[in-house]
Amino acid sequence: MRNYVLVGRVFLLLGAIVLIAGCGKQEVKIGLDDEKNVKLSGSSVPEKGSEKMGAQKGSKVKVQYTGKLADGTIFDKSQDNDPLKFTLGSGSIIPGFENAVEGMQLNEEKQVIIAATDAYGERNEGLVREFPNSAFPEDFVPQKGMMISLGDPSGKAIPATIVEVSQENVKVDLNHPLAGKELVFDIKVVSVE
Repeated sequence: MRNYVLVGRVFLLLGAIVLIAGCGKQEVKIGLDDEKNVKLSGSSVPEKGSEKMGAQKGSKVKVQYTGKLADGTIFDKSQDNDPLKFTLGSGSIIPGFENAVEGMQLNEEKQVIIAATDAYGERNEGLVREFPNSAFPEDFVPQKGMMISLGDPSGKAIPATIVEVSQENVKVDLNHPLAGKELVFDIKVVSVE
């Protein structure tokens, strides 16, 4: 459980993992269920000059959010006194979340459903790899379900989950833990600059 705490906000901020998995930004479309529940796989922005323009590309925003899986399981949540801060359009968070915030007004709240393609991408079974035990430090004791960090050729850390351990090998999954999952976010904008 401690390892999941360490990745807390990383779920939203590791958009780079989506690129590693071979998933890029997809075309976006919105279907409105009602004013508070937006079926999201894209974005809609009021026209410039509109009084209700709200957050737009380049805006520095702070949001409170709760991230859930389709079954209602909460996987991440901002703290009341520590909202998520980011610049809209910077690409520092998953595309579907960024698209959902675009156009929102100060203190506006809504729930969005983000398709896997606009979140952490679809699972890529080619990212499940096997390494010999000798590739790991001698004092390392791998366990199934353990989250570890591997280095790519450029030295960048890549999170991975151990999925199988044998006497000779350790099998790891380099897919983001939320890859292939539809995500539900309750979002409230608490600051727009």
